[in-house]
Amino acid sequence: MLRHILFSRSKNEFFLFVSSFCVRSLVEQMSFLFQVQNPYLNEQDLVLPVLSTASWFIGHRLIFGAFKRYFNVAPLEDQSAENIERLKSAISAWRACMYTLSTIVGIYVLTHSDWFLTPQLYFKDFPFHPMTAPEKFYYHFAYGLSAFCLISLPLEPIRLKDFYVFAVHHIVTLFLIHTSLIYGMHRIGMAVLLCHDVADPFLEIAKIANYKGRAVLANVLFVVFALTFIISRNIIYPAYIVSSTFYYCFHEDGRPIPNGNHIVHWTAKGSLLILQALHIYWSFLIVKTAARALSPKGIKDVREKDD
Repeated sequence: MLRHILFSRSKNEFFLFVSSFCVRSLVEQMSFLFQVQNPYLNEQDLVLPVLSTASWFIGHRLIFGAFKRYFNVAPLEDQSAENIERLKSAISAWRACMYTLSTIVGIYVLTHSDWFLTPQLYFKDFPFHPMTAPEKFYYHFAYGLSAFCLISLPLEPIRLKDFYVFAVHHIVTLFLIHTSLIYGMHRIGMAVLLCHDVADPFLEIAKIANYKGRAVLANVLFVVFALTFIISRNIIYPAYIVSSTFYYCFHEDGRPIPNGNHIVHWTAKGSLLILQALHIYWSFLIVKTAARALSPKGIKDVREKDD
């Protein structure tokens, strides 16, 4: 049959053969995304992330709508500079609530664990890492948040200049959350989650202060954000989280975690490194924004398109 197709005059038949082969190969390679190997998960735990995502959309409609009313945001047909600034304030207020809540939950859960500050324990005795109720809540909470951010990204009323960079970030983050959950690598997963949320509230509050003309407060908050971002994502993240996958992410017999699965092991490592590359890129933007903050124009999120 293969010989017949290869030497057939029908280009459509050959195209369909190649396409079906590629699709089957891709499905086989990506099948690990659906192989639940976490012994501490049940069917309910696989449904809750969907409910969490829906909850974030409901929360966005209610809370973001309340902020739009608070800041007197007119319909989007009004493209005046004043209305755009009010809209940006509402967006930043919603994001500040979103990331602050996620950070508080993460800090509470992880500070009550006995492994968070010791990377060697992220993989010790794997896969015998039962999840406590607060840990499961945090994971479902963050899973829904990441899915919400990815789905809502194209719907943002103000499009970011680095839209595709953000899309890659959300896709990679959601992939890591999903994979670490179904394979039981939730310890390092939760460390990644907290590391990514802890700086963002300061940025959003700084932007609100800037929109309101509170330049001094905005500059102070931005400095706090910049320091927190650089320390959490460019020092702690690579030195403690990423490095742990190279030193400790192995079974006692030397096989890679999870369960000697090289595809999952190296795909997860590669995803962590992609996030680190994005951290470096955003650090450049932070420095650029800091330079702007020292100018008379004050702080502006350089990721936003010019109005």
